[in-house]
Amino acid sequence: MFSPLTLIIVVCVYILLLLSIASWIERRALSGGRPAANPIIYSLSLAVYCTSWTFYGSVGKAASTQMLFLAFYIGTTLSMILGWLVLRKLVRIKTAHRITSIADFISTRYNRSQGLAAIATLIAIIGIAPYIALQLKAVTSTFDIITKNPESSWIGTHVGPIVAVLMIIFTNAFGVRRLDPTERHPGMMVAIAVESVIKLVAFLTAGIFITYFIYDGFSDIFERISEPGFIEMYAMQWNHSSYMTWATYIILAMSATLFLPRQFHVAVIENYDEKHIKTAMWLFPLYMLLINLFVLPVAMSGLFMGFPQSVADTFLLSIPFHYNIEWLSVLIFIGGFSAATSMIMISSMAMSTMVTNHLLLPCVEWFPALGFLRRHILRCRWVAVAGIITLGYYFKKTMGDSYMLVNMGVISFAAVLQFVPAMLGGIF
Repeated sequence: MFSPLTLIIVVCVYILLLLSIASWIERRALSGGRPAANPIIYSLSLAVYCTSWTFYGSVGKAASTQMLFLAFYIGTTLSMILGWLVLRKLVRIKTAHRITSIADFISTRYNRSQGLAAIATLIAIIGIAPYIALQLKAVTSTFDIITKNPESSWIGTHVGPIVAVLMIIFTNAFGVRRLDPTERHPGMMVAIAVESVIKLVAFLTAGIFITYFIYDGFSDIFERISEPGFIEMYAMQWNHSSYMTWATYIILAMSATLFLPRQFHVAVIENYDEKHIKTAMWLFPLYMLLINLFVLPVAMSGLFMGFPQSVADTFLLSIPFHYNIEWLSVLIFIGGFSAATSMIMISSMAMSTMVTNHLLLPCVEWFPALGFLRRHILRCRWVAVAGIITLGYYFKKTMGDSYMLVNMGVISFAAVLQFVPAMLGGIF
């Protein structure tokens, strides 16, 4: 086990490493370079879609419903392979009209309606809160697993607020460090791409260890699944998923791939060249395949070992920790931390733009006494980032313990589905 202080130091060192990478990229961009204008960086930044929902929650979903977790990634893959024409059109419209957010896109198509942009922003705020809560819940629950007596130290009992404050500082430090009319953040995108690689390496390493070192490969695990006693114990839960549930999850995932505020930002706003979409069409689905390759073996392994199904979200970390593989436990924790923090940073950054542009500035126009805020737009965005992350933390404290990670994510997916008719109808 690790002490809470040791783990917090590891987290801070990791964040500083990402900050140094982002700062270096930003300096190159300011000197005239385009370090983020790369199809590989673009494709890996799309993998911000794989949050702690994917990293931990997919295992939890597989443990309770077996194969249903695949519906979310089938939908994502279909949206990239079949929906590239939509994405290309979104990028072209963004370039032509200097779009800065999904709310800006919707309002631009419908006569620059401020009211419509405000409604879209409010829907996004409501939808994003449970998703940020999901990330914070994943970090705090895994922190508790690998630290020694977390409740006995101040850090252990306040890890949630500490992580939230770190995310606020980190996001504002280089995600919202300056005003840019294009709303592009090359440093942030490269940092997100690095985090995507780290979380993939962490998940694959854990999956290989569990599948091939604890058990004798996929065949051994599937033979154990087919044993009569095991089937009888879990058959009721596994047979519960209907075709309608599969279809619903696939549709939700297809809409979320492009229309979650963070996905719209990385896929559309941060796109430098529409030719990069061709690379993303195969590289992003390949990434999704790899990060889901060991989900079912990990889920079944946790059940074989007698871990309760109610804590299946933590199987990926709990199994190596059970075998005292400390280096792997830390790697998995950092991978999960990367999955959570990349989502929080991109989402809060994108939402801060929407809040200031479509809620704050219209209020300034209506109430001249607030005119002084125009001189402090950057500071207002810092406050917006803090408010959005704090709202997610509040949701986590009040309702987070009542839901599994995937179920919390579905709430956000359902909220984003409201954008689809306006977006697709507006385009075509």
